[in-house]
Amino acid sequence: MKIADTPQRLAAMKRLPPNKFVTRVVNGEPVYLYADPLVCRCVYFGSQQNWAAYRREVLARQLANEAQMTAILNQEAWDWGPRAGPDRSEKPSGARRASRLRRGDFTIA
Repeated sequence: MKIADTPQRLAAMKRLPPNKFVTRVVNGEPVYLYADPLVCRCVYFGSQQNWAAYRREVLARQLANEAQMTAILNQEAWDWGPRAGPDRSEKPSGARRASRLRRGDFTIA
């Protein structure tokens, strides 16, 4: 990381797109740059190995987030509250209402 604390570094940071990764080739090797003008007023830079480690970390975080979301959704799907089954004070569902009508019970609750 290099802080843009001189006029030359500030100008170099402003030439990069903010908050986006850019690849440059230096001495035949890729160098990855990330300009952060708002938070640290700096440019992060790294090698191919740094980029690979970053991508692994991003993927691990995405997988962890997906696993957490799946667990939350599965919890909600099975969380029926203190007792299971329909509340008898509620109106009957469409299937029960249809069966009542077929039996000749024309009162709809």
